[in-house]
Amino acid sequence: MLLVTYPLIDVLALMLDRWDATGSARSRIAVRANVAISALAAVVLATVGSDTQHVLLVWGIWAIAAGAAQLLVALVRGRARGRWPMLLSGGLSVLAGAMFAVTATGSGDATLSVLAGYAVLGAVFFLTSALRLHRSARSLRLAGTAGAA
Repeated sequence: MLLVTYPLIDVLALMLDRWDATGSARSRIAVRANVAISALAAVVLATVGSDTQHVLLVWGIWAIAAGAAQLLVALVRGRARGRWPMLLSGGLSVLAGAMFAVTATGSGDATLSVLAGYAVLGAVFFLTSALRLHRSARSLRLAGTAGAA
């Protein structure tokens, strides 16, 4: 169940980001695509059950697609809004997703323990981005208040 929850948390974070997005139309399209990718991943993960190789393969495909979309959003947004954590997170997701997919299709014993590091890094990047966004929003509010005075 936890494996289904992770992409759903991603959907929630992306929806919040989309509502807050002031970026270009391309950025908003990439965020919407990422919402759809993560929602679909959650549905597929719920249907594949506990078969380790299938879970790793779905997780890998999701990480590659979601990471690529995140990279696109970061590149389109330019310097604003927590770009570096998004670039790092997106790039690592693509690389980790490829590793998960290769592990799932390999002949060795696949275990879900490889997902633990990915989940921890994902949490760190979410927290880093949230803190940067909060600081940026606070600066904008303070600048708006100073300009109104």
